[in-house]
Amino acid sequence: MTKQPVKLYVVRHGKTIFNALDRMQGVGDSPLLESGKEEIREIGRLYATRGWRIGQTFHSVAPRTKNSLAILQEEMGLDVTPIEAADIEEWNFGSFEGFDGGIWVNNELIPYTAGKSSLKEMTFAEIADTFHTIDTLGVTPNWEQLRNRILRGFEGVARDLYQRQEDGLIVSHGKTMSTLYYILTGETFLAGIKNGGLLELSWDGEQLLVDNFEPDVLDES
Repeated sequence: MTKQPVKLYVVRHGKTIFNALDRMQGVGDSPLLESGKEEIREIGRLYATRGWRIGQTFHSVAPRTKNSLAILQEEMGLDVTPIEAADIEEWNFGSFEGFDGGIWVNNELIPYTAGKSSLKEMTFAEIADTFHTIDTLGVTPNWEQLRNRILRGFEGVARDLYQRQEDGLIVSHGKTMSTLYYILTGETFLAGIKNGGLLELSWDGEQLLVDNFEPDVLDES
């Protein structure tokens, strides 16, 4: 039987304490806010009306994605056992993990270090290489390493779903989702994906395609 393309509904996790405090949150983690849980519940109820046929769910290694997915599954009526997916985690910010002043780092330090007048002049490739340069721990990947890891992660999930012939719900991270969008479209989206935002993809057995992008789903609704 000829296999059909499958859908990947990639959603950003709910709002955390570090999100609220403007702290850099990459491979580090912090708990969901109660307001973040309620917001994800509202988004889950919205997604439940869209007629998605989800056969399997996935989350990254971070507890904030696992906990967000549990809320989404409850609101969407999805009775499946989630899978922890490798390589769909957030960027590793190295020595800037947990740093108090994420907006300053992204909007001021990064373009200054790269010799740009504004972050708007930069691509995600340039941003990644700049983080790699300023990380004093030496653990932040360069652009090629980051790109390869993100593609490996989401293509791995896509292949799993394609083999099952099921659509999937995946909870991941804002910067990783924006980076994947850049990889697939060439567009650097700097406005940021809101908590619960959606990147809708399809996989035909060979490549990922962007079908829909809703960085602020509550605003779009």
